[in-house]
Amino acid sequence: MERDSDFIGEYRKISNKLKKRFLRKPNLSEASAEFYKLGKRLVKDDEQEYAGLCNLAVARCEQNNDNSQGECEAYIESGRLFMKAERKVFQTGNYSFEYHLAASIDCYSKAIRLLGESPSASNSARAFGLCHEVGDFLVKLGKSDQAISFFQQAAKCRTASQYLLESVHAKEKVAKCYIDTGDYHNALNSLTEISRLIESYGPKHPSSIYLDILRRCEITRVLLLLIIKPTPQNLSPNLTSILEKYAWDSSDDENEDSPATYAPEEVFLLLQSVVMASQVNDGEALIELEDDLVLHLDEDQRELLRNLANSVRKKG
Repeated sequence: MERDSDFIGEYRKISNKLKKRFLRKPNLSEASAEFYKLGKRLVKDDEQEYAGLCNLAVARCEQNNDNSQGECEAYIESGRLFMKAERKVFQTGNYSFEYHLAASIDCYSKAIRLLGESPSASNSARAFGLCHEVGDFLVKLGKSDQAISFFQQAAKCRTASQYLLESVHAKEKVAKCYIDTGDYHNALNSLTEISRLIESYGPKHPSSIYLDILRRCEITRVLLLLIIKPTPQNLSPNLTSILEKYAWDSSDDENEDSPATYAPEEVFLLLQSVVMASQVNDGEALIELEDDLVLHLDEDQRELLRNLANSVRKKG
C-alpha cells in the first residue's frame, strides 16, 4: 500500500508539470524524461503495471510533442510491460480480470498503427514482429480467437510477392488458430491460400523448406476435408484434386497428368487408407491407421485424425 501511494504521489507530481499555466507552456520533454525515469525504477522494483502506466504517459507527451517515433517506442515498451504483468498473473494461476491484457493489446495496436503510418522496410519488419509477439502471447493464454487478427496483420505487413516465407509463416499461424477454435472451413481456406502463394511466388523447384510447408498443408487439408465432408458442388477444383490424389483408383492410374503429391510414399498410402475408411465409415480401421500414421503427423494433425476417427465411430 505504501509503495502504491509513493507511485501515485510521484506520478501526480510529474503530471502537474503538464498543466497549462498563464503565459507558460508545459515542458513536455522534461515531463517525458521524468515519467521514463520513474518507469525504469518501477521495473527494477518488479512493478510492471505501474511502469507500463509511466510509459503510457511518455507516449502522450511524445504525441503532444509531435514525436511519432518516440510515441511508438513508448507504446511498445508499455505494451511489453503490461504483457509481463498479465503473464505474472497467468503463471500464478490467479483469476485475471484481464485489465493488463487489454492495456497491452491496446498499446501494441497503437504502435503497429504508427509504424504503418510511416511505411518503410524496417517499420514493416517491426510491425510484423510486434504482431507475432501479441499473437503468440494470446495463443499461450488460450485466446487463439483473438490472436487471429494479429497474425493476419502480420501477413499483410510482409506481402507474399516480396517476403514469401514470412507471409506464409504468418498465414500458417492463422490456420492453426482456426483449427484451435474449431473453425475448420476457414482453416481449410487459409491452408489453400498458403499452397497457392507458394506455387505462385515460390521457386520453380521448391527447396526443402517450401516442400515441408506444402506437405503439411496437403495432409492437413485432406483431414479437414474428411471432417467437413463438403458436397461436390461446394468443392473448388483445387480441393477436388486434393481428394482425387488419395482415391484408391488414382493409385492405379499411371497417367502422367495425374496430380502430384507432396506427401512421402508411406504417408501417402496411409492417407489413402484413411480416406477409404472414412468414406465407408469404418471407425475401427481409422483407429488402427491412427497408430501407424501418428508418428508422421504434427500435433494439430493428430488431433484432427482423432476427431475424424471419433466422428466416424459415432456414425457407425
